[in-house]
Amino acid sequence: MREFLLEINDLIVLHKRDVNVYDYIQEYTNLARSTIIKILSDLKKGHYIVVEKGKLITINSLPERY
Repeated sequence: MREFLLEINDLIVLHKRDVNVYDYIQEYTNLARSTIIKILSDLKKGHYIVVEKGKLITINSLPERY
């Protein structure tokens, strides 16, 4: 998950936040949407990432286990 978030963060610079973080991760992993939502929710609660309307806004610092 961590690698995908970092990859999306790099895409943001190129595509002006046109990437939906949930869809992007689901497309490249076998994770269920509910699992993706849970993980991203935990990361938002921990102030590791900022997601608004499905778009990744910023990554503050990601823990290694994600």
